[in-house]
Amino acid sequence: MINFKNEMNMYDMFIDKDVLTTQELLSAGFTNKDLTRLIEDGKLNRVKRGYYELASVNGLFRYSQILFSKRYKEYDKAFKGLKRCLEIDPKNGSVHTRIFLNLAITGEFEEAFESFKVMDETENEFYKKDQNMWLYLLSFVMELPEEYQERVRKMSLKDILTLPNDNRYSDRLLQNKIRNAVFRQNFKEALELSKSLVADRDKKINVVITEKLLSKAIYQSVLYHDQLYNYIVNGSYEEAKDMLLRAKELHGINPADEQFLIVIEDLIGILRDNKIPEVDHTKEIKSFTDAVKAHDYEKLLEIYRCSANRKFSKSSKFMGILLERINGELNKTDLVSKNVEPIVEQTEVKEASNDNATVFANIAASLIGQDVNTAFDLLDEYLNSIGKSEFRGYVADLIKLSVLKNDVSFSEPILLLSTLSRDEFDFSVATYIQDFYFNVARKNFKEAAIYLDILSMSEQLGGVKIPTYDLYEKLIEDAEREGITKEELGIKEKRTQPVEIREETPEVVEDELPVVEQEEKLETIDSLMEVPYSLTDALDDILNDVNMIMLEPMSDEEISSVVAAAVKVPKVQAITIQEATGDKRVVLRYYDKFGPYVNIGETLKLAEQKYKNWEYAEAIDLYQSVMPKLEKPRSFIFARLGNCYRQTTYDGDFSKAIDYYTMAMAQSSEEDEPLDFTSVINDLKAKSKYNGVKVERPLQYKKESN
Repeated sequence: MINFKNEMNMYDMFIDKDVLTTQELLSAGFTNKDLTRLIEDGKLNRVKRGYYELASVNGLFRYSQILFSKRYKEYDKAFKGLKRCLEIDPKNGSVHTRIFLNLAITGEFEEAFESFKVMDETENEFYKKDQNMWLYLLSFVMELPEEYQERVRKMSLKDILTLPNDNRYSDRLLQNKIRNAVFRQNFKEALELSKSLVADRDKKINVVITEKLLSKAIYQSVLYHDQLYNYIVNGSYEEAKDMLLRAKELHGINPADEQFLIVIEDLIGILRDNKIPEVDHTKEIKSFTDAVKAHDYEKLLEIYRCSANRKFSKSSKFMGILLERINGELNKTDLVSKNVEPIVEQTEVKEASNDNATVFANIAASLIGQDVNTAFDLLDEYLNSIGKSEFRGYVADLIKLSVLKNDVSFSEPILLLSTLSRDEFDFSVATYIQDFYFNVARKNFKEAAIYLDILSMSEQLGGVKIPTYDLYEKLIEDAEREGITKEELGIKEKRTQPVEIREETPEVVEDELPVVEQEEKLETIDSLMEVPYSLTDALDDILNDVNMIMLEPMSDEEISSVVAAAVKVPKVQAITIQEATGDKRVVLRYYDKFGPYVNIGETLKLAEQKYKNWEYAEAIDLYQSVMPKLEKPRSFIFARLGNCYRQTTYDGDFSKAIDYYTMAMAQSSEEDEPLDFTSVINDLKAKSKYNGVKVERPLQYKKESN
């Protein structure tokens, strides 16, 4: 029997040479008898006396694959081995498939496509389905030759779905769910399904190729949409339209991009041709999509402003910018387009409203066009016209923060201006205290200085008066430690004087608040400032973009101190639960029943449909949009979210699944049918080493006497 190690030595030499001598083969460990056996087995050909060449590429191909393995990781030599295989057998489909995978991983798609052309010559109907899907994905990451573009244009879902007799997969239904998601251009969902649910026995090279191409398509989609959003921000609507139309013609566009295209085309019509989009009053408007199709921009803006999704979705923020702009333009032309002769009183009111909308539109256009100076020039005019001049400094600070954070959409100041005009503004002191500490901890001192400035205006903005001197001292001390002076931070001295916490004189108290209420509010703010950073960070996450955080088990005394600090933060619930093990812990939840409107029944119904269709990412978004509106969600919602997060996790981070499973069990104990996820939770904990977020325990607040 031929020694395996000797054979590997032989293939290693063939990577660099077309022909090996007898002496070279003997040096690899073979005997003359072995050389005869290799010829008989069809592995070697004798070119002439004393010289040998490979009879087939099979052995060298296997050796190259071994070099790719985790044990060896000799990628350069392995790829060189594949190239040698093609020199020997240029049409070998297996070799081209492996080369295609490696070039796709490195992003060398032009060269990878040469291998794809050879693979595409196959007559195997199962492989053809794979190659159709890969071609569709390639159309998102490279410029295809024209003949292949035409093939993509004509492609349907049927062209990529697996066939009923394709026995390469143990779960063909799952494979078709993945391919359905691919064709809907929901690449993230497709990748999550493949990574988390495809059985190991099905993870053959075709599945690995699909996953790698999905990763590249996701990345390119991010770049593509960043370019689209840049066009929107810069007011380059023609370029944005052309970009969307090219994509639509080649491989179609997803529903969100279809909405962008409709709105952008209408906006171009207004700006270029003074053409007002005609509202289709025959359509029944039940959703954002219905309003887009009906071109009802007044209703669209109303739905958008009530949508919780506008806070979290990047695309939604840019859609908001378009809607504010198009409504501003429509307001400019409203009287002309309607050709109305209103009475004098109505004309005055209408013109004032129209002027406000016009100034607002110009401010928004200046900001997203990166003309901050013009926006500042218009700011006083707008705030004075709506009776909100005291908010000038606050809006200016939010604009500065947008610049520092590189938020080219300026979403926060634009949304604030819109909120102020509708008298819906609510100043959250706690949030800005957390933002201050968050940025100090991360050494973002310029951002922290702006948050300090906002806090110094708290009372003026409708919050309580808070002492900022200690915050000022902390910021200056930490910044100077990093070599940054207070002058560089641009801190205004007049807003950093110490504020003493003491009983006010009766005259002052009568003008402001009763003594008890004033002291109680000051103590609340001070106790928040005593919360150590790590807990503050958790609370910051709750208030910004996380609906729930589960803390690690604690003692009763520690739980009491954490709850006492957390419940003082508006819109945060602190729930204490006890597990079957006897462990007690705190769960922090975001709850805001007065927040943006959500149709709970319809949203839950749609979420269930998504869940049952394995569209877990969409289901998560829908369930999470409902959660803040429910003071005490039913256990089935927690359980559904646990399942969704478990199914969409493929990187070992099962923390969210554990959180929601744990809460489902705790909540179900109060309901008729208790749920038991103990074994699932223990299994996930073992995989992720997670048992709740660790936080420092807050110190009890002690008010100093003066």
